Amino acid sequence: MNREIQGFSFGAFLDITERKQVEDALQQSEEKFRTYFSESPIGIELYDAEGFQTDANKASLSMFGISDITELKVFNLFDGTSLSSENKEILHRGESVSYQSTFDFDRIKELKQYHSSRSGKAYFDYLITPLWNSGSKSLLGYMLQVQDISERKRAEMIKQLQYNIANATVISKNINELFDTIKIELNRIIDAKNLFIALYNEETGMVHSPLCNDEKDEIHCMACRKNSSPAYVIKKTVLYFYKERKF
Repeated sequence: MNREIQGFSFGAFLDITERKQVEDALQQSEEKFRTYFSESPIGIELYDAEGFQTDANKASLSMFGISDITELKVFNLFDGTSLSSENKEILHRGESVSYQSTFDFDRIKELKQYHSSRSGKAYFDYLITPLWNSGSKSLLGYMLQVQDISERKRAEMIKQLQYNIANATVISKNINELFDTIKIELNRIIDAKNLFIALYNEETGMVHSPLCNDEKDEIHCMACRKNSSPAYVIKKTVLYFYKERKF
């Protein structure tokens, strides 16, 4: 008996909807992070598992005075001058650290860690978080977030300085002790090596200085001119700081 074998086709289908949704969600998450990373006003830096820097956003580069990100390719997180030995140990244990620290840009230049257009000191607030692979539980690297809080710290220091000087006017035994306290307090925020402390006489309109420590000049008595800085302080009864222009 002859049998005719009919041709047929076979197809297999696999529903990958869930996988596709996961991939799309992951892509959207990465795009959101990249946008946040690039545009965030908070400085953000990324490091690999060995501590070498791999990326930094615009806010971080500006904060540290860095124009070329390639300057950072050889920088290691654990060589940072602001990271204490205790915080290094905490990070090596896989835990986050949060701290505030003075950042000395001149020290960075001495160590030749990277080139910065900034100089002097700033006060930064840091948060460093280890990044883990959720699947294998292996360390991927570290994310550092940093904010410049120099202005806030300076305001806090000035407020404390004002309190300390006001308190000194009450507890000082004599005027020389008071002036010594004033010099110590001012040295916390400015270089008070050349210091001129004056008393104003309303009747004569003259400013008299019982204490004048200056490397070049000796000023003991002068007129309080109408548009001068002393006249402004006397009229407004406010604390006033300014930098003399250098030509």
